[in-house]
Amino acid sequence: MKRKPRQQILYEIALGGISAAMALLLVWLSVVVRYGTIGFYVAACLALLVPLSQKYYFASISAYVVSSLLAFAIVGDILAISGYVVYFAPMCIASAIMLEKKVKWFISVPVKVVFIAGAIAFLYYVAGTIMISPELTFKVPFWAVELVGIVALMAIDFLMAYVYEVLKKKVSTALRKRLKTENVEEDEEEESPFDCDENSVFDHDKVKENEEVNATESTPEVKADDNKDDDEDFFK
Repeated sequence: MKRKPRQQILYEIALGGISAAMALLLVWLSVVVRYGTIGFYVAACLALLVPLSQKYYFASISAYVVSSLLAFAIVGDILAISGYVVYFAPMCIASAIMLEKKVKWFISVPVKVVFIAGAIAFLYYVAGTIMISPELTFKVPFWAVELVGIVALMAIDFLMAYVYEVLKKKVSTALRKRLKTENVEEDEEEESPFDCDENSVFDHDKVKENEEVNATESTPEVKADDNKDDDEDFFK
């Protein structure tokens, strides 16, 4: 198995931690603020998609688990955040993975419809919430909640898929620029004004050697010319 680079591991941990913190904050706000629960859940899911957009599956799933446990510890009631824990976060992560794996629509859509139907039944009968208003929970018949819920949640899922593609491009561009900047800084730190190129040293030594050889070869000729001049002077 190919080992991940150290820099990639650090980015995965950082993105997972940031996603968990943002999701926790938004889930807590969904409990504090009376209305807008679904909007906060959708925003929390977008936070979970940040590491998954770089195919950091473990970081995204870990962020979901950590944010759910911490939200339960803070709120104290798992049913109050059941919409996030049971449906929105798992559905969001599963849909993004299906997009990454290029699962065909005639497989993904029926799977999503079945999951949505089961999640709505759990929220209605067990958790006692339809994530809109507590007063409407048992005033609306289940079949109407199921029908409207499937249509509405499928529409939200398609919207999330579009947002995921945009988010993926944005995060990839930001990380690419960051990596490029860090690589440039590392190259500048490695460079030194005292560094000497081995080839340059070799060429310098070679030139020096050639100059010595040329000087040695030219010496006998100079001596011969001097002797010739001395002989001419003697006969004169």
